[in-house]
Parts: sequence; C-alpha cells; structure tokens
Amino acid sequence: MLPADNSNITNRNSMNFNFNFKSVIELINTFNTEAKCIKYLEKIRWNDNVISPFDATSQVYKCKNNTYYCVNTNKKFNVKNKTLLSLL
Repeated sequence: MLPADNSNITNRNSMNFNFNFKSVIELINTFNTEAKCIKYLEKIRWNDNVISPFDATSQVYKCKNNTYYCVNTNKKFNVKNKTLLSLL
C-alpha cells in the first residue's frame, strides 16, 4: 500500500526504518520480524488512528494478537483486512 501523498514519509522515517534499500537483503533485515512489518503497515495505513474497514464511523478497540474490534459491526479485523495482503 502506498500513501496518496508524501505527508507520511516523515512519520515512517521516525520509526527508524531505512527506506533506501540497496538490496533485497537490506529489505529483509529491516523487516526481519512480523511485528516490525505489522507496525509499519499500521503506521502507513492508519497513522495511529485505526479505522474499521467495515464501518469507518465505528469505535474500535485493540485486542490481542494485532487484531482490532469494530463495535458497530461486531467484527474483528487486522491491518491486512480488505487489502491485497489479506489474500496471502
């Protein structure tokens, strides 16, 4: 997922990720755990303001195992829901 503009570049860089990858190995070393990948995806998708993919007006609660709960729909979701990554 790419941001619509460059406004999130500063926020992403503040996460201490190097985005000038010179090789696939550097990329793999930067995102060497699932937790780092999830943290990065949450930052670029929601920027600390989680929005339910089922109802954008709903209140959302953080649950365990990197999941969230949408109050209005009673559904759980994660950062990959309703993205290409949900197919993996």
